[in-house]
Amino acid sequence: MKQNADNSLIFQAKRLLDEHIIVRSTSPRFTGRTFNSLRDVIYQLESDLTAALSRPEWREILEGVLEDIVTGRIVTARKQGSTT
Repeated sequence: MKQNADNSLIFQAKRLLDEHIIVRSTSPRFTGRTFNSLRDVIYQLESDLTAALSRPEWREILEGVLEDIVTGRIVTARKQGSTT
């Protein structure tokens, strides 16, 4: 069960990076139009998920982007040509 949750976390982070842009952001963490800062986080998650999530800096980035999307500080849209 945990493996499925871990895989889902990685999949959703990749999907956000590859398929979405930031339309509007009042987040202090994400001020640009892309989620490029997630690249390093995704790499760390794929390399060693447990170690990556135990490091506060990686965990804070993931928690931060999810919190910002849920609270409306980041508004996203699908990139043109994205089919999934």
